[in-house]
Amino acid sequence: MRNSAHLPLLCLIAGCGVQGGLFTTNSESSQALASPLGCIDIVSGYAQPLRAMDTPEQNLLYLVVVLPGLHARGSGSSGDYGRYVSTLTFDWDTDTGKVSVPVQWDREADKVFVSHQTFVRSKGNVVIVRREPNGAMTAKQVASLGPRADCSAVLDHLREQLPNDELVASLRLKKAQ
Repeated sequence: MRNSAHLPLLCLIAGCGVQGGLFTTNSESSQALASPLGCIDIVSGYAQPLRAMDTPEQNLLYLVVVLPGLHARGSGSSGDYGRYVSTLTFDWDTDTGKVSVPVQWDREADKVFVSHQTFVRSKGNVVIVRREPNGAMTAKQVASLGPRADCSAVLDHLREQLPNDELVASLRLKKAQ
């Protein structure tokens, strides 16, 4: 049992009140796809933010963003981890102009929003987003992966979950340079 006398100090160190909801996010890792254009993004953090010191850090959300038919000259991403909503934006400079793919995760309702689609993250923490050259975006949710999966495991999981999806079968990770 914790001594409540330590809570004010912990709040100052941990930044109490910065994030709320069912989860606290504290890191994000990403790896580019070699073919087709895209990336895999893994959002990590803690369940039950008030007990963050008692729970291990884990991967909470796996995003796969794919832009078939486009070629990039550059890329980047940004994250806004608001009080209850995390907004992740993936950007590419392509031959046809700048392309952005925003994804929001409401950590209080535990829902992921992509374009006009909504997914309950607890029903599957892996979401693949497909952004077509004409700008149309679709997303698909698949079963959850464990809390420690890496990008290779994400691809293997997608292939297992979507065995007849030609786009998923074509995904390859870009080699580290």
